[in-house]
Amino acid sequence: MSKDRRNENGEHVSGKPKTKNFKKRANRLKNDDQLDHRLKALWNMDHDMVADPFERHQPDLDIRNLYEFLDGSQTAQNLLFDHANEVRAMVLFDEQTAVSQYYPDENIIVLNPDRPMPELACVLIKELRRAWQMEKGTLLNPLKFSPDEAILVNRAQQADTLMMSIRVAWELKLLGENQMWNFMIGAPFADVTRTFEIHAQNDFRSLNDGRAGRAAYDKWFEDQRTKIHDKRIIHQMLLEDTNYLEKRAARMEYLTDKMLMEIGDSPFGSNYMTVKGHPSPRHEDYSEVLDRSNANFLWFVKFERNFQEKENEMLEESLSLSAEVIDFAAKAEQLRGA
Repeated sequence: MSKDRRNENGEHVSGKPKTKNFKKRANRLKNDDQLDHRLKALWNMDHDMVADPFERHQPDLDIRNLYEFLDGSQTAQNLLFDHANEVRAMVLFDEQTAVSQYYPDENIIVLNPDRPMPELACVLIKELRRAWQMEKGTLLNPLKFSPDEAILVNRAQQADTLMMSIRVAWELKLLGENQMWNFMIGAPFADVTRTFEIHAQNDFRSLNDGRAGRAAYDKWFEDQRTKIHDKRIIHQMLLEDTNYLEKRAARMEYLTDKMLMEIGDSPFGSNYMTVKGHPSPRHEDYSEVLDRSNANFLWFVKFERNFQEKENEMLEESLSLSAEVIDFAAKAEQLRGA
C-alpha cells in the first residue's frame, strides 16, 4: 500500500508508482531461475534461517532421531501424531530442498538433512503446524485471496508457525533440553523468542491462556521480516497472473475475521488470537506494506489483475452485442412476405 510522499521542496506528491518498466521487470521475475518450484507456487515457503549449505552434521541421521529429539514436548507430540497415534504427515529428507517444505496434496514434509538438529526440529514444527491446520481445515492458501489479503494471510501464517516452534523449544527447555532454545535465541528472530520467554517467565499461565503466544505473534511484525516474506508472496502472485482469469472463478472472494482467528487454534490451550487487549487480526499494523519496492509491485499486481478483468468484461460485452445484431435484409424480406 503505497503512501503519498513529499519531495525535497516539501511539496505534496503522489505515491503512485511509475509503470514504465514494471511489465519488463515482472517478466524477468517470472522467468528468473532463482524462483524455485515456481510452477507449484510454493506459497508457504519459509526461509527465516537462510544460511550457506552446512556439511552433513549427522551422517547416519534418521527420522526417528528427530522424533526422539522432540519427545519431551507435549505440543510437539500433539503436532506429530493424530488422535489415532498415527504420524500426522510423512517426513522425508531431501538434500535438494533448501530448508523445509510441506506439500498439502501429498501430506508430505520434506527437510534438508544438512542442517543442525535444533534447526531441523524448528522447521519440522513449522511444517507440522501447517499439516495440523490442513487436517483441521484452517490452512489457507494466500494466493486464493486478493493481493492485499494474500499479504496479510501469508504474514499471519509465518508468525504463527514461528510462535509454535518457540513454544516447543520452551517446553524442551523446561525439561533441561536447551539445544533447540539456544539455537532460536541465536537466530535472526531472537527478539520474538525473547518476547515469548518474558511472558512465560512472568506468568506460567500465559502459556495456555494464549498471552505468551499472542505477544510473540505481535512481535514478529515489528522487524524487517515482513519485507522478506512480502517479496516472496508477491513473486508468487506475479507468476499466478499468467492464468489469473482462468482461476478467478475458483478463488475466494473475501477473507473473513473468522478465518484469521482460526489460525491461532492450538492442539491444546486457548486460541491466542482471542486474547483481549490486542488489535484485530485485520488491523493495519499487521497488513500495511511499508517497503517501497514491495508496495510498488503489489500495486502493479492489482493493476494488472484489474486490467485483465476489465478487458475480459469488455470482450464479453462485445460478443454479447455482436450476437444481437439485427439482420435487416432478412427482416425486410419477412415484412414483404407478410
